Amino acid sequence: RAGPSDGPILSVRYDRQLGSAAEVLLGLGYARLDKYLVDPTVPEASRLIGPFEDNVVFMETGASLLLTGRKSWHGLVPYIGAMGGVVFETDLGTPSALTFGTRVSLTPHIGLKWYPVQAIAFKVEARDIIWRLKYPEVWFVSQVPGIPPVLQPDVHKPAEWLHHPTLMVSLGYTFTL
Repeated sequence: RAGPSDGPILSVRYDRQLGSAAEVLLGLGYARLDKYLVDPTVPEASRLIGPFEDNVVFMETGASLLLTGRKSWHGLVPYIGAMGGVVFETDLGTPSALTFGTRVSLTPHIGLKWYPVQAIAFKVEARDIIWRLKYPEVWFVSQVPGIPPVLQPDVHKPAEWLHHPTLMVSLGYTFTL
């Protein structure tokens, strides 16, 4: 439960269709996530403190492939794609051995657009926001005699890629020139 997780995300995204089946994406998001602090000097049962609010900003770019190209079936257009970018904390005031800072993110996605009329689109998109989290070295060593370390060095890696499954629901408008 280390690092930011679980919370609402508000974002703005610009989608630009290129050719018949590709879209280029540019996004900016803000999230109010939960973050737990870990105290390695107390027994395991009472080690987690929180949750605390952790404000995070997402800046992403990527591409999608429209599986039906410029056509739709009853106004439905399925798509798949991926985005890459950076994620960073805006509030670094919570004291912790684990600092999130700025991380590179990878976000594969699959979704469905519905066009009830030509200029309006409703989207439902399943996303997996992935970033790498590095654990503090002090978590692998016992800080107090008789109390085990937070992470066991023979079992846990010093860093790991964390997955954050997300469901995005959005409304879009198509501008025509």
